Amino acid sequence: MSTLQSDIALAKGKLGVNGLKDPTQYQGTLHIATAVVDLGSTLAANDIIELCTIPAGSRVVSALSYAICHADPGTTLTVDVGNSADTDRYADGMVLSSGGVVNFLTPAIPANITAPARLDESTLIYATVASANTITANSKITFQIAYVTGN
Repeated sequence: MSTLQSDIALAKGKLGVNGLKDPTQYQGTLHIATAVVDLGSTLAANDIIELCTIPAGSRVVSALSYAICHADPGTTLTVDVGNSADTDRYADGMVLSSGGVVNFLTPAIPANITAPARLDESTLIYATVASANTITANSKITFQIAYVTGN
């Protein structure tokens, strides 16, 4: 039988507080912005869904963020979540057409995970529709966007 070790186990505590490589990366107070969107029935590719504004100095935590589809929103519905600097920074290619809960990390790992960054100014977070087909009239999606403020 073999034993495998994570990077934290190999470093034997040399990685900082709670095993974080950079303990200041997500230090601070966790907040969850809850944005409920009524999709209507005319949603189309390249449409923008404004979700919320995150304050300056914050970091969005994609790993704790997700969308909840209250019912099957349509035959096809795929979105990216980001900001004006990078439209898929927080979620890349989220498939929402099956309903249920969809984490921001599926199906692709967004840039925010590999290169997290603090927002320099208050920033509008929005979803860009990549594809939409036969949207169910008045279906709702709740976006839960986690972010950390402070140092």
